[in-house]
Amino acid sequence: MNQAKEINKEELRDVRFKSSGNSFSMEELRDQQRKLQLSILLSEHAAGMAKIVFNTIDGYREVKAAIWGATTRYILLSGGAFIPVESVASLSLEQQS
Repeated sequence: MNQAKEINKEELRDVRFKSSGNSFSMEELRDQQRKLQLSILLSEHAAGMAKIVFNTIDGYREVKAAIWGATTRYILLSGGAFIPVESVASLSLEQQS
């Protein structure tokens, strides 16, 4: 994957998402769901942030934000922005100091 361009979550409303093209194994999907749930807990209790790399029609983008919720189809970020799960290329958790 090429270097992802970092954007602010406010810019997500102007993004046209594209499938990441990754075919995740069941283990990878479970791990991604676990990370989503941990990120939700961190954002609620310890000011945790998630770094999400996702695919758009303009290439890969990266956003750092608190995850407020997740469904099987969308990741809901603080402020009401969302990212389709099928566009996600990677997800990592970051603890803010």
